[in-house]
Amino acid sequence: LPLYGVRVLPIATLIGTMLTLSKFSESNELTVARALGISTYRFSAPLLVLAALASLLSVGIQDRLVPEGLRKATEVALKAHKEAKGPERLPGVWFKDKKGDFVFFWELLPRKKEAEKVSLIEVKNFQPVKRVDAFKADYRGKGEWELKGVFVRNLKNLQTKEFKVLNYPLGVGIKDLILSTYNPETMGLWELFVSIKQLKKLNYDTQCLQVEFY
Repeated sequence: LPLYGVRVLPIATLIGTMLTLSKFSESNELTVARALGISTYRFSAPLLVLAALASLLSVGIQDRLVPEGLRKATEVALKAHKEAKGPERLPGVWFKDKKGDFVFFWELLPRKKEAEKVSLIEVKNFQPVKRVDAFKADYRGKGEWELKGVFVRNLKNLQTKEFKVLNYPLGVGIKDLILSTYNPETMGLWELFVSIKQLKKLNYDTQCLQVEFY
């Protein structure tokens, strides 16, 4: 409901304004108002205030109610279709972990609770400082992932270390990742704006996010 409200509100405001002005013109009220010395700017002031209030209301709904509503709707849809385990494969899944670092799964396998080819970029002050690449990742529960075939690169001194196994607390589970990929609209406007800026600095393709933002 909030999503459709955001889409309908601007159109409803426009149509309402047009009908009001048309009625004023039809009954010659505009002519009478101008004859009484009321300027066009003064006559238009209530309409401009109404338009501003409608815009603020639309932004507020978009930023506060729509993301949470879409998350709930997606959860209900997954349960209704008995897809709690998710699809077999999800290509190209990215997210921010609990520390604010960017993680990219080249391919997520929800039913097996694992992922293939994982890249993690640690960021400080909007600058990448460390990159972790792994051939495979297994989900161990409670936001913990076990990375296998790991290469850790320090981007400051350009040193690389290799690990066979590395436990990494990403702070997200399989269900969280499924929900995030089903609906890209589940982010608020400010959260989406900041994510686009940060991802651009890391050379990520943000075209789909920019379309969603605008």
